[in-house]
Amino acid sequence: MVYIPNLGTILIVVVSVISIILIYLIFAEKKLNKRASKIKIVKNRIYVEKLARINLDNPITTTKELDKISRNFFREAFKTKPTAEYEELKEIFEKKNNEEAAKCCEKMSELLYSGTTATKKQNQELIGTLADMIEKNHIITKREKLLLDKKSQ
Repeated sequence: MVYIPNLGTILIVVVSVISIILIYLIFAEKKLNKRASKIKIVKNRIYVEKLARINLDNPITTTKELDKISRNFFREAFKTKPTAEYEELKEIFEKKNNEEAAKCCEKMSELLYSGTTATKKQNQELIGTLADMIEKNHIITKREKLLLDKKSQ
């Protein structure tokens, strides 16, 4: 065996360096998690801002824009099919006890498939309902979805 006179000192230095690296990594992870959560909130805020920018003067165009925004949000937040009908989505959300999303789907279904042109007031109500639903249902990442799926099993 080889005799190292300062083995204790070397071990203390190595343990200290590893500890400093671990502490740095812990703080870096916390910082990145905060940044990631801000990004998710920003994604939701983008949809709310799109709703706020809708021009209510032309009801037909407004309804089409609302349809496009809501479908994109459902696809991104809930991983739904872009071609899914609102009645299908409503049933899915009712099973998942997501009342806000089910309510939005019901209102969108009424506006799109009733055969009548939506009024400015109806479009305003739908914008409010969509904004509330978007605020309450944050967009989750694939990693978060996998974690939620694992927890639910």
